[in-house]
Amino acid sequence: MIVLNDKYLNSPLGSQLNCINLQCKNKNEKIAGFLKSLTYKEKSLFLDYNNCQSPPDKESLKSSFIDLTGYECALNSVYLSDFTEKGIPIDVDLLNQYCSEVEHIKESFAVPRKLVFIIKIVDEEPMDMRVTFHLFRENENYLESNIDTYNEPIAIIIE
Repeated sequence: MIVLNDKYLNSPLGSQLNCINLQCKNKNEKIAGFLKSLTYKEKSLFLDYNNCQSPPDKESLKSSFIDLTGYECALNSVYLSDFTEKGIPIDVDLLNQYCSEVEHIKESFAVPRKLVFIIKIVDEEPMDMRVTFHLFRENENYLESNIDTYNEPIAIIIE
């Protein structure tokens, strides 16, 4: 399922929504290496109080973040321009490579929950996107329910 605000629909990527593919076969070594290093450093990009390789201290989490979704979004947020050479434009293919690599890691951990990707276009010239992901949890929303109130173009993909 894909949810977008009007600003995203009117952005340069708005016409490329049919190109979003979470099972992209193209690999970006920078993305793969970055996510692999996070899995070793944080033990898991996907947190759950009951199913986590290295669970964080619940009390310290609760004092800093309203819920696990907020904590995951703080950890799992990147700018796609960090994975390209200067001057190479960001496009939907790079977005697909990043989201597919996250999906692959989730499957390797055998995490049974759906993933939610939040894509914000933070610059249009040159294009840059901030991509955040978290596990889907009932009653935990990182964004307001009416995403049209945001100033940035936003897309939400729920696998």
